[in-house]
Amino acid sequence: MKKVMFMVNSLNGGGAEKVLQTLLSHLDYSKYDVTLYSMHRENIAEMDYPDWIHYKVVFDHYDAKNAVSLQIQNLAERIKGKLFTILPSKLFYSIFFHEKFDVEVAFIEGESTKIISGSTNKRSEKYAWVHIDLQQNPWTAFLYKNDKDEKRHYDAFDKIFCVSESVRSAFLNKYGVVPERVAVQYNPIDRIEILQKAKSPCDVKEKTVFRMIAVGRLVNQKGFDRLIEIASKLRNDGFEFEILILGEGDDRPGLESLIRQLALQDIVHLLGFRANPYSIMATGDLLVCSSRSEGFSTVVTEGVILGLPVISTDCAGIHELFGLSKCGIITENSSEALYEALKSVLSEPNQLVDFRSAAVERGKYFSLTNTMRAIENILNS
Repeated sequence: MKKVMFMVNSLNGGGAEKVLQTLLSHLDYSKYDVTLYSMHRENIAEMDYPDWIHYKVVFDHYDAKNAVSLQIQNLAERIKGKLFTILPSKLFYSIFFHEKFDVEVAFIEGESTKIISGSTNKRSEKYAWVHIDLQQNPWTAFLYKNDKDEKRHYDAFDKIFCVSESVRSAFLNKYGVVPERVAVQYNPIDRIEILQKAKSPCDVKEKTVFRMIAVGRLVNQKGFDRLIEIASKLRNDGFEFEILILGEGDDRPGLESLIRQLALQDIVHLLGFRANPYSIMATGDLLVCSSRSEGFSTVVTEGVILGLPVISTDCAGIHELFGLSKCGIITENSSEALYEALKSVLSEPNQLVDFRSAAVERGKYFSLTNTMRAIENILNS
């Protein structure tokens, strides 16, 4: 049985994290002894992770029996966090990681990649996953001195897997890594589970106007601020519609303020994180992806599987996701272009009929079995 370690920055809320849940839920546990690390302790029992995995954290927090003990333990973790920012990756890893694994996977760019790049386990295979176009959205830059330093950390991995061809192309352009070391591995998507969960009852009001759905973490990358501003313009144009946004994140207070400022409380609704978003998504007339950057959008893939027409900004992976199908409209990645596309479908909603039919057919393309076979081949190599 192979000992495999997966490390992620967080367990909650994002597309990459949902992909990891699907991946771990469908691994053959008779072949793999899996340990899952996250940066901080989270309530894994309330998430859809299988109970056979071992869960550990990089930076822990404690429920100590007395205040003094709690202060000492939490101070130790703050010191550990500081050491992460100043110590070379190999030294940090050698101090805090002692268990030996056959395979070590940094399943998302950022902190996980930096830590695993310092692995002192000479016999393990080391793999890095990249879920986003790092040229367009260089969010990991704060962890490194410069691009050359970040490349040096990626050079420690045996193989790097990008979630789309466009993410791979951007990665090669940015870091100049030897192309043979960078491959494309599409995300596992459980089509059957999505369709089953979509049939569950949902707690949103019955639809009375055209309903747009948007899903994702409430962060700048997802572009919900510009979607809300577009909603104001469309309202002023005289269109009747509503937008349901599913997700949580640090930008919630700012988005709530923007909704109030534009008097959109009856039109734009922030519904928070839902463990099962599919039953709500299935009530929509249209899925909107307003992202400033993506890698291979899990949400758009799920929307296509549900047969939802899609309007998306032009991000990495979207053209690959659509294939030759006309599932909707891919716009230039700007507020004005997204506004014009939404105005178009609100003006002529009949065009959505063909988009929906194309989405239903395209959704049949996503095979969990084939993707999981490819991932197990990676772990077995």
